[in-house]
Amino acid sequence: MGATTFWVTETGFTPKEAFKKAVDKARYMYGHGGYTGTIAEKDSFVMINVPQGKNPEKYAQELLNSEHEVADKWGPAGCILLEQTDIVVDRELPPEKVNIEKHSHKGPRKWKTVYALYSKSNSQPAVLIGQFDDRTVAIDEAKKFALRHPGRCYEVRIEKVADGHDQVLCEIKAVRKTVKEKVKINRYLFFGWAKC
Repeated sequence: MGATTFWVTETGFTPKEAFKKAVDKARYMYGHGGYTGTIAEKDSFVMINVPQGKNPEKYAQELLNSEHEVADKWGPAGCILLEQTDIVVDRELPPEKVNIEKHSHKGPRKWKTVYALYSKSNSQPAVLIGQFDDRTVAIDEAKKFALRHPGRCYEVRIEKVADGHDQVLCEIKAVRKTVKEKVKINRYLFFGWAKC
């Protein structure tokens, strides 16, 4: 059982998000079996502040060849912030109001009788499956459903519906609103020793 170094850059809004993305990608590429010699072997990281004027990659290499905790194959990965970039994203606000679109009905409304087939269970309200003009057809459909789905109960109800008219009185939808928001996306370098 040996060890090798790994170097990987990843972006994220936070180092934790970037670390998770890097580990997930490595596990997807190299598997979950262990001893991959990649960041997939790590379950934590430590943030490293690069001294003023030092090159981040060279400083990381120095740490890998030192007594620092990232130089241990059993230790955490090192993480260095390489750059921050401002981006603009759309953020959806929680809805504060609804839109109501009313449906208008013209002319006299005629009513007809239908046989409505419902599926029901003990813990949930009945759900409409379909409406039929004929009682026998509705019962036959209920039998078919009962044979296909033996754990559920089916019932046929007699209902009155508007003939030739839309049954919907109105549609109610939440009004969605988004705002442009400036956020920082960061690019991180993750490095360390890993089991292989």
